[in-house]
Amino acid sequence: MLSSFLVKAQDDLLSLLEADTDPMYISSTFKGKKVVNGQSVEILSKGVLQFQIQHRFGTLNSGFYNLYGLDNSQIRLGFDYGIKDWMSIGIGRSSALKTIDASAKLRLKRQSKGSKEFPFTLVTNSAIYVKQYRWSETKEETFELS
Repeated sequence: MLSSFLVKAQDDLLSLLEADTDPMYISSTFKGKKVVNGQSVEILSKGVLQFQIQHRFGTLNSGFYNLYGLDNSQIRLGFDYGIKDWMSIGIGRSSALKTIDASAKLRLKRQSKGSKEFPFTLVTNSAIYVKQYRWSETKEETFELS
């Protein structure tokens, strides 16, 4: 008498899973704090000071008289500072309308993989600006009540 048996064995797959690991945070979604003229989700690291020069030029078809848009340029100079790894502040001044601006950026939630997976980064940005006026532009005219 001849018999044959087919036997298969398998390890417990649950034992192959890794134990809870620390979450792996995703970084450098963008290369900088801004994308063109809009904000990105990146925040400066703690203790980092960044100086920015931003500019917009006039139209190319303005001709040689305006040096093809260079004479119409608007410039903003600004400083941003990382207070914490999740918070940065900034201040700047623009030639357009002579405005001074201040901003604060906070990271509320970070994109991560691993045991605490979260699919995106959540950041809030708040900004305020003040227009500068000369005294003669804001001087109230005197009047008398009768």
